Amino acid sequence: MTLKKTLYALESPLPKEGKLQRFITKYQQQAQKRKCSLKPSLIAELLSYIKRNPVAFNASVAPEKNLCPHCAKAHLLSWAQKEQFPAEEIRCLQKFLPGSSGHDGYYLDGEMLHKVPTM
Repeated sequence: MTLKKTLYALESPLPKEGKLQRFITKYQQQAQKRKCSLKPSLIAELLSYIKRNPVAFNASVAPEKNLCPHCAKAHLLSWAQKEQFPAEEIRCLQKFLPGSSGHDGYYLDGEMLHKVPTM
């Protein structure tokens, strides 16, 4: 059953730019409410992640019904750590981003399964 859902999602088209912009605007507003700032480089990486992961963007497990929050959170935290974001900013992202970090210690990015790094 999961495989069928995944294959269907892989056939789904990428979201339109307007939908992506509304999604990013919503994340920016939520971050501002929590006194977090989303750096332009982080937003660019989120957009890149969404475009690389049509399965993640079409998953129906997130409140937004557009993105698997667990995979996205794990990827963005991993990316921020690799980019040497200050620890305070990473903690803010951990609190702000919805979901838990990955699924049982792993997350998908494209066709690659990545281990969630320890923070």
